[in-house]
Amino acid sequence: MRISREVGLAESIDFTTSGAFMIVFDRLWVTMEKQGISTYKLREWSGIDSRTIRRLRANENIETNTLDKLCTALSCQLEDIAEYKADVL
Repeated sequence: MRISREVGLAESIDFTTSGAFMIVFDRLWVTMEKQGISTYKLREWSGIDSRTIRRLRANENIETNTLDKLCTALSCQLEDIAEYKADVL
């Protein structure tokens, strides 16, 4: 099934292409380093498990409540831990 969104008169973006749009968590590791927080401490403070840490490292999908837990544990904003990157086709 092809899903597309109209961008202009003759151009559309195909959302079926894997990797076209991505949320990356590179900023999470930078924020943790700045605050001197290890993944162990983060797991303890936020209540997330090691599987979620693995998913974050791999930039895989996570639930929004996990983002809330991370921001609360790190006393930061969402933009301090995640970034939207568009891989322009």
